[in-house]
Amino acid sequence: QAFRIRRIMLILGNINKLKKADLELNIHSYEDVQNWAIAVLEKNPNDELALEICFLSTPNASFFSYCRQIIKKYLMIMYLCDYTIRDPEQHGTRIDIKEIGWLALSTIIKDIFHSGGSIRISKTRTEYLDEYSTFCYEDLDSYYMICDEKHGYILGFNTEEGLFTLLNKNNVGTQKIYTFQPYDDEYDSQYVHQDLELATKIFKEIYDSGHISIDSKKLFKEH
Repeated sequence: QAFRIRRIMLILGNINKLKKADLELNIHSYEDVQNWAIAVLEKNPNDELALEICFLSTPNASFFSYCRQIIKKYLMIMYLCDYTIRDPEQHGTRIDIKEIGWLALSTIIKDIFHSGGSIRISKTRTEYLDEYSTFCYEDLDSYYMICDEKHGYILGFNTEEGLFTLLNKNNVGTQKIYTFQPYDDEYDSQYVHQDLELATKIFKEIYDSGHISIDSKKLFKEH
């Protein structure tokens, strides 16, 4: 039992000080560890430490089963990235943005802006299927940028609130049409931007919080 507690405490170096203090002050036995993990998972089924405790608790079948029920009840939310860079050609499919990291993700956005391509980040509900020993995914929201190296980008998002596209206030009222090669789709120039800093800011909001801020939403127009 003491060994199992020490294994869990080794994880503490990777979590914030407040959570560490809470654990160290209130845990005196493995049962305390279990109770703490149960309370945390009921509030946040994605808590990494509580999940780790869950999977370290396989000898206690009832506790492990309880944790699995919590996870299945609430499911897990992930943010998965699909991207294509045209020159040089690169692509990625269904990659967790936290695995990519912000530095690499911002570089991808910059390369797409300068070379053309597209990126989409999908808010995805994930559930583990015991019978198939695999995960299934359901996309809930999506945030995207389609870019042409000559003209710029079109940035938008699709949620339960509707489909929104970033409006370029400098071109409101114009009817000039840009074609985003090699695609045949045509977009009104009022939605075409050349502001890489703004695009990066909006994707950073998604990376940090999983959604676009209220102030940034005001820049978008519903279709």
